[in-house]
Amino acid sequence: MRPAKTAAVIGHFGGDKEFFDGQTVKTKYVFDELVRLYGANEIVAIDTYRIKRNPLKALMACSRAVRGCRNIIMLPAQNGVKVFLPLFRLLNIFKKRRLHYCVIGGWLRNVLEGRPFLTSCARKLHMIYVETPQMKGALQELGIRNTTVMKNFKKLTPVDADKLDSSPDKPLRVCTFSRVIYEKGIEDAINAVESINNEFGRTVYSLAIYGPVGDEYKERFMSLERDFPPYIRYMGTVEPSMSVETLKDCFALLFPTRFYSEGIPGTVIDALFAGVPIISARWESYGSVLNEGMTSLGYDMFDVKAFEKLLRDAALNPERLIAMRKNCLEAAKEYIPETAMRVLTHELC
Repeated sequence: MRPAKTAAVIGHFGGDKEFFDGQTVKTKYVFDELVRLYGANEIVAIDTYRIKRNPLKALMACSRAVRGCRNIIMLPAQNGVKVFLPLFRLLNIFKKRRLHYCVIGGWLRNVLEGRPFLTSCARKLHMIYVETPQMKGALQELGIRNTTVMKNFKKLTPVDADKLDSSPDKPLRVCTFSRVIYEKGIEDAINAVESINNEFGRTVYSLAIYGPVGDEYKERFMSLERDFPPYIRYMGTVEPSMSVETLKDCFALLFPTRFYSEGIPGTVIDALFAGVPIISARWESYGSVLNEGMTSLGYDMFDVKAFEKLLRDAALNPERLIAMRKNCLEAAKEYIPETAMRVLTHELC
């Protein structure tokens, strides 16, 4: 009998299309790092892209994975959790493989709460890997003890510390680098930059907006874009491998998220590798990811006036943010694959 392979990775790989969302990026990074460690012949990929078009094919692929792999590593999105946790619990009745769930974002408790069967499925997994201690605590409150913290990570080359820009151009270049949707605070960033520039009576900040526009937000965003002043521009999407090169000359990354349950946002990791400080809303795990005054400046979520004040103060004292750039590079070391993935590989049989 052929020996079982090391692992199958089930997640959104995106088929032959390019996707830049956090789920796809993390799925690919986990797969690539496992291939690097164990070899391509030992790791199986199961792509959940367009799974609804051929659910029988997906079911057969998952069944083969349980029969042929010692470990099953799932990275489903919110809807996928409701399918894959019960599915693999059923498929695993006889083989008793190790089932691993790498959580993307901080929403899992909200999905499990009030769903006792799904919660029971989560408890039966070998391990659940969450991104922050806050997320681990939230699951433990539901009686889910099989949890550990595995930080989000990216395979990026940091900026050379000796080449950090210590005298940024005027106007100061700020950017957003995430999905372009209302919940990521895109309009808060637009309004804050406009407000500061109007207050100063000149272009203090220019704002570049990077990222894919959400389908449900396209019409709204196109309407906003038509009225953008010259100092605000939508720059389209950027390949993940080009994030550091794109961000490195920015004065600051703006992250005015309205998602309280963010885990470790990929855009924050990008900025750290680029040596770019973050001006951010304080989401639930903010303090576990960013160091106030060292790598970031934070404000209470939804407090747009406080957000504007941080931008105003930074314009009057840019040296404060410039001094944070080396701190960002130091913090980035926590988010390299070799460091983060040890938590997972330690649990593989």
